[in-house]
Amino acid sequence: MGWTSAVAAMLMGGLAWAQEAVPADRLSEKARTAIQEGIRTRLVRDIEALRKAAEEEGVPARTRRDVLAELAAVEGELGPASTTFGDDFRAVLPLNPWHERVLRTQARLWRARGLEPVAFWSSSLWDPLPYIGLPDTAGQPAVEVHLMRKEHRAAAFNVSNSGDEPIQVTFRLSGLPGGDNPPYVTVHEVAWTDTRSGVPVAAALPEVAAENGLYAVTVPSGMTRQVWLTFHPLDVEPGVHEGEVVVESVPGGRRFPLRMHLYPLDFPERQSLHLGGWDYTDELGEYHAVTEQNRPLIIRHLRERLVDTPWGSPRLVNPYYPDVRGAYDEQGRMTVPPETAGFDAWLEMWPDAAQYLVFAKVGRRFVFSSAGEYSWDMETPEFATAVKAWTAFWVGHAVEKGLRPEQLNLLLVDEPDEDPDRDPIILAWAKAIREADTGVRIWEDVNHRDMSQALPAMVDACHVLCPHIKIFLNSSAPIRPDGAAQEYRDYFLEKRDQGMVLEFYNADGPTRLLDPYAYYRLTAWWCWRYGATGMHFWSLTDTGGSSSWNEYVAERNTYAPMFLSEDSVTAGKHLEAQREGVEDYEYFAMLDRAVRAASARGAAGPEVAEARRLLESLPSSVSDAAFSRRTQWLDERVDRTLADEARVRVLKALTAL
Repeated sequence: MGWTSAVAAMLMGGLAWAQEAVPADRLSEKARTAIQEGIRTRLVRDIEALRKAAEEEGVPARTRRDVLAELAAVEGELGPASTTFGDDFRAVLPLNPWHERVLRTQARLWRARGLEPVAFWSSSLWDPLPYIGLPDTAGQPAVEVHLMRKEHRAAAFNVSNSGDEPIQVTFRLSGLPGGDNPPYVTVHEVAWTDTRSGVPVAAALPEVAAENGLYAVTVPSGMTRQVWLTFHPLDVEPGVHEGEVVVESVPGGRRFPLRMHLYPLDFPERQSLHLGGWDYTDELGEYHAVTEQNRPLIIRHLRERLVDTPWGSPRLVNPYYPDVRGAYDEQGRMTVPPETAGFDAWLEMWPDAAQYLVFAKVGRRFVFSSAGEYSWDMETPEFATAVKAWTAFWVGHAVEKGLRPEQLNLLLVDEPDEDPDRDPIILAWAKAIREADTGVRIWEDVNHRDMSQALPAMVDACHVLCPHIKIFLNSSAPIRPDGAAQEYRDYFLEKRDQGMVLEFYNADGPTRLLDPYAYYRLTAWWCWRYGATGMHFWSLTDTGGSSSWNEYVAERNTYAPMFLSEDSVTAGKHLEAQREGVEDYEYFAMLDRAVRAASARGAAGPEVAEARRLLESLPSSVSDAAFSRRTQWLDERVDRTLADEARVRVLKALTAL
């Protein structure tokens, strides 16, 4: 796979993310068939879309004729176009030389409509980029970001290529503190990838390193490339810093504003909102794309994105597994302690996490054993004795390793719902765990559509309730006129007020089609609005059984919000949005603390009144504006600028206080 022209080959030479090979033995006949179907679908859809574009009013007859002829020519070669690929195939657009030809016709249509050869422009950061269709280049190119020290915030600009060949755009960041290309700004070239659903997205964020003082990004013919900048200043002096993006690869050069508003505030060392997502980095393969090679990269990447709540798999503590069971006598008393090597290794992978969640995955018996060994039913005294011993051991061991008991959370049964068998299992285990009196927390992602159908004793035995946020907001079903939606929310808010911890989770997919802004980032705003202290997403490492770079061969929906292969991790917009949501939440936590401190010292000026007003109005106004039963990135018309406009107001209020 690759561009055929020498120029294109030269430009692609340095892009590791576009060339990383997939081992040949992983391409089964089934995989090859899936790739062929994926390529063919992409070509057919793009040809049809560009045919329609060519027939639009305003396209000169000659351009229309040439475009239609070229599209017909490629259509006549769909056989070789969809079957000619190597074992290193990746669904990075353009897919192959035939796909280049198709997209090149879009460049001709752009030129016919007056688009300059290389167009620089800006758009809302979280809006989906246009793939087929004339880009809206009316937005003048500019990069502007508001932030405090020690946080991460992003900004971007776009480049569209209406020429017949791929181009290389070279530029530098000038005028900010620290000199050209300051180290606190990371540059990413947003890659287009196709999805299992056949919907192309621009979400991958491979990093670009400066060489000889210049960054270089490639823009294929007839495509738009976004340049994503991540700011993370640590010790820069506050103020409004004026700089420029200096483009040196276009005739005559090009400059446009680069502005960083750095406020006199520091992001805290410890965040207030916990973030996790069933990463299961303790185990390899299985349901998640964790390998020996990529595991340390995944963990480092997640920690940098403020994931402070790792999830451990059942293999860590579930007594079903002989190596972590230990041994028990006939009364259920532990006689031999479990093996702790896996648990200890997991803790070492995630030092200083805020909390550690383990999916215990328990059942009606202490152990399901065909030989009957330790297979005590949950109604028996032996079961209770064994569960108490099991709990006391694992919590005691966690404390020996430096954890506080409440840092360890156990999910006993995943997503309990109206199934009558689930709640009693949770209750039986939770009762024995509580009787052990260790301080460990019972965490449940309750999935009941009607909480009146949940076993009350089961709910009250939990320490943390984590409802599915879409059910909580009742966005998965029409809101009934009898007020059922509010009744459902009030149930959890009452439990919160009684001292239970409230968190939220979401588990929709596939990830690439979900709106990073509305689905991921704004979950944090709902958390603040309802007093939830954690958010979780299924799943940070589930790629559907394939490399994130080739969803054509995925066996199921993909959920990982970053791009994973066997030995690499690449940032993705969806996980970046989660991090920005955690930071948004912290803004409100900081403002709340500032207002309380001001009140404690008797301050009652207009700054305090404004801060109170923002705390009361902004979370609801921003989250309500994006409230929808659907959170599809490409289908929804959402104003994705509101969260940033609101947080800038909070920054100014914090500065004033």
